[in-house]
Amino acid sequence: MPLPDFPLDRLDPFVRVTERIEAATSLSEDDRGWLRRRASELREWWERRPAGLPECVVHGDAWVGNVARIAHGALLLDFERASVGPPEWDLVSTAVKVTTTGTVTDAEYAEFCAAYGADVTQWEGYELLAGARELRMTT
Repeated sequence: MPLPDFPLDRLDPFVRVTERIEAATSLSEDDRGWLRRRASELREWWERRPAGLPECVVHGDAWVGNVARIAHGALLLDFERASVGPPEWDLVSTAVKVTTTGTVTDAEYAEFCAAYGADVTQWEGYELLAGARELRMTT
């Protein structure tokens, strides 16, 4: 969506990550330290991320669990993370399902990219966004 004429927060891909790392009761201190360092590294990278598509209104938590199939198509749900940011953020959840978790096939991902008109995995900032999404999934 284009930028609105009313104030909207900027995307924070690391919202609640630190709190989740600190609150986890089953982590060893080594694992907690690794997660802290990874979060810090990704935050620094986020501040100097490469340019991509023009920023716009993004859903912020776009994944299949926030989509309902209805008679006339799809209905997006859960807009608590709607904000202004790079549209690549909304695409990375699906891309991670093919590159990291293997829960989307190459053919399904190719169909997704064809429908959207872009493949976020080909963008130079993909590793950053995938790392941020994977960290969120982990925490």
